[in-house]
Amino acid sequence: MAGDRSKIDQADSDANFLDATRSSGVFELVGGGRRKTDVGMNSLETLNLGRRRNQELTRADSDLTIYIDSSKTWFEQDMSIRATADNKFNRRNLLISVVLLAVGAWSAYDGFIAFPKKLKIAEEYATLYDLDKSERTIKWQEITAEKGWKREVPKAPQDVQGDILFNYLLFGLCTILGLFFGFKFVRTRGSWLELENNQIRTSWGTSFDLNQIQRIDKIKWSKKGIAKVVYKDTQGLEKTFVIDDFKYERVSAGKILEAAEAGLKPEQILLTYATEKDV
Repeated sequence: MAGDRSKIDQADSDANFLDATRSSGVFELVGGGRRKTDVGMNSLETLNLGRRRNQELTRADSDLTIYIDSSKTWFEQDMSIRATADNKFNRRNLLISVVLLAVGAWSAYDGFIAFPKKLKIAEEYATLYDLDKSERTIKWQEITAEKGWKREVPKAPQDVQGDILFNYLLFGLCTILGLFFGFKFVRTRGSWLELENNQIRTSWGTSFDLNQIQRIDKIKWSKKGIAKVVYKDTQGLEKTFVIDDFKYERVSAGKILEAAEAGLKPEQILLTYATEKDV
């Protein structure tokens, strides 16, 4: 099968052959006729075919085959690219979740158990404030010996109450954030986004055709790997789809983005923030 794909089909004698050449990282197709060509490519970013006659470009030692239809531009061809969730990124969600929930549990113990005990001791010591220092010290030693408390002088009751309130807040915040990152871990695990048959689909049910795309915001793409694809749904409402090559396999996510922007005009791709001069 691989050997057959590497062969060149001869065209009619009066037809021009299609020459696939690589120039500055872009394959340029010239001429007409029918031919199979071994092109040897690393990324879909090297393809910029436009509208051409029916051709099939294949590589014998690669799983990547591009079929070019005379009625379609290259990004409309039947191809499948899937970017699965990056496990390294997702493990960070799990680690953050575990740390936050652990801090939340610790805060819950301090707020509901440890500091209320300290408050009781602080309130007991506060009853001795009317005594002079020497009498207060002697009385406190008697009380701590009787109740098995430490002899150290406790904080003022209002300070302990502040510690209790702080731990309540910390418990609530860490629990909410911990559950949030835990949910992200579960949701992201095994998720994917895919380009197939001129359509972008995801494991969570989002899908839209490439011709529904209105514009792409790539301002954060070069530094953070985040691109926002704005498309119109079937009801004509604009929605935003985010491609993040930090969350998903970088190479595949980049190829999907290239396919998404291939059919757009330059003014539909936002690369920098607009300035007053631009407006």
